Amino acid sequence: MAFRENNRLSYATKGVLTGNQWVMNASGDGPEIGSGQIDMALTNNDVPYVLYDDSSTLKYATYDRQTDSWMTGDLGALSGGNFCVAADDNGGIGVAYVTEFAGLNMLGFAYNNGSGWMLPERLTLADMNKMVGLAFDYENNPVISFVDNTGKMKIAYDPVVIPEPATMAIFALGFALIRRK
Repeated sequence: MAFRENNRLSYATKGVLTGNQWVMNASGDGPEIGSGQIDMALTNNDVPYVLYDDSSTLKYATYDRQTDSWMTGDLGALSGGNFCVAADDNGGIGVAYVTEFAGLNMLGFAYNNGSGWMLPERLTLADMNKMVGLAFDYENNPVISFVDNTGKMKIAYDPVVIPEPATMAIFALGFALIRRK
């Protein structure tokens, strides 16, 4: 569990390794996170990713148990402090957020597969005053809920589409007709 303590990131853990007792980290040794939103997801390798905002920038922190220290970084500008983080089954972390780009509020998506953040994908117009949600489907495709710029609830879903054989045959026939012409 991640939480803010005196504007610093702290965490608590409970499980088999702690004798099923809550264990808190030492107060005050986490990165300074201010008073903005905070969200957390845990990868399938038990690596915690905490995302937070400092009123203008989306930032992340992950705790390295081997070095007993926090690793932090910036993911970019954030408008309105609206974001959601989720983990997929492959050990990856995704974050959906609203960001200002070229004077417009855009729904954004970033992904970390364990070797670094892939940034940013700006998907569509979004309302910066409404929350976003993120989950991964059974094939680990991101599914994002958000409110668009007209006030309508929307879902952004980006599966990798592999056409069925019949669809491929139609494409081939169309290509053959164009080529023949």
